[in-house]
Amino acid sequence: MTAAPPEPAQGVASISSCVYNLTNTIIGSGVLALPAAFATCGSALGSGLLLVFALFSAHGLHLLSLSAQIVAEGNEKTASFRAVASAAAPRFATFVDLAVVIKCFGVACSYLIVVGDSLPIVAQRALPDVAFAARREPWILFAALVVTPLALKKKLDNLRLVSAASLLCCGGIALLVVSEMLSSDRDVDTSYVVADFRTLKNLPIFVFGFTCHQNIFAVNNELRDPTRRRLDLVVMGAVSLALAFYLVIANAGYATFGASIHSDVLTNYAAAPAIALARVAVALEVTSAIPLQLHPSRECIKSLLTRD
Repeated sequence: MTAAPPEPAQGVASISSCVYNLTNTIIGSGVLALPAAFATCGSALGSGLLLVFALFSAHGLHLLSLSAQIVAEGNEKTASFRAVASAAAPRFATFVDLAVVIKCFGVACSYLIVVGDSLPIVAQRALPDVAFAARREPWILFAALVVTPLALKKKLDNLRLVSAASLLCCGGIALLVVSEMLSSDRDVDTSYVVADFRTLKNLPIFVFGFTCHQNIFAVNNELRDPTRRRLDLVVMGAVSLALAFYLVIANAGYATFGASIHSDVLTNYAAAPAIALARVAVALEVTSAIPLQLHPSRECIKSLLTRD
């Protein structure tokens, strides 16, 4: 007599928890490059591109969540990349897992580089007599040690407070950029629409600005009462919140500096305590996002090691 298969664990995460985590997955250090991207396409076209790719991203998340539900219901499994890939294209299931592992691990490493670029600038001014504080290696090591226990959390829901704090950091950066725009007396030239080779060159900034699809399966598994309506609310809430941050920071930064803006908007401002705090906020934001990248990478590694 064989035992009945165990029922999938019931989700415990709220809609707000899932929105925080998905939004934090979306927003990375690339938000600082958006004002410069607007300088190559104009404020109207740039805002339009953000809206278009936000809608594409939301639609893709909707389709993935729908696929996850179909696979989970039909096979009494939790949703995963392997489960969906095995149902849609079995020959490529292993490749899909490998792609997610490489992509997410690479992004996590790039976030450590951002920490190494940001914090030494602040430390060099705050601690001029401490030589090692101006080096990037100690800060990268410190960030790696901080995120290690967070990266080992079993569920994304355990990271909801970290993600919420990260979004507050993003809000602080947006507030800084807007306040600088309102107080600026610079006479800058801005355009509504620009279309040339530079526009195409910077298109990937818009295309990859809403990437969070690697965590939609964890959201599907952890969300309490994961109906299609509730999953769509999570998707629309996360994408809309990220879009709002992007539009505010990109338009305000571009309006302040025009075509002369640098690729990192914070380098345009004079050294000041507020700018130092903004750099710390950027470092905290990307550090908090590292566990959100390592979670799907870890799950796909487990899938590769335990595949049938």
